[in-house]
Amino acid sequence: MLLPRCIANFISILIVQTPHTQPSGDKAQLPSTSPAPATKHIAPYVCNWPPAQVIPKHFEVHLAPGHSLQQHSLAIEEDITPFVHGQVSGLYGSGTVYLGHMIDDDLLRKIREDENVTYVECNYISYRPSLSA
Repeated sequence: MLLPRCIANFISILIVQTPHTQPSGDKAQLPSTSPAPATKHIAPYVCNWPPAQVIPKHFEVHLAPGHSLQQHSLAIEEDITPFVHGQVSGLYGSGTVYLGHMIDDDLLRKIREDENVTYVECNYISYRPSLSA
């Protein structure tokens, strides 16, 4: 049975907010005072093109200012140079942008987890309108 979205959201909130710890024996468990684990950085993925225009496994990767391809390779623990089709520095602000090709899902995940990747954009085929009447 499908539930309206507002009811499904309410139920998921109740489930998340329900305490999962039970007292053991005669001593109640106190909440942990340790800090919450740090969340992993995931750079935004932008792709505002129709699927027919998107080139699979080809991406435009925007690095933070001062972050080199060598530093990027160290951060993702893989040499990125075989996947770099071209790079531009200073065109989009002061950071380096590279065109990556043949990047599979696992490598894309590593790229997006680099804290010095500001965002990743899909690469696409741009169609120009015909001028013939």
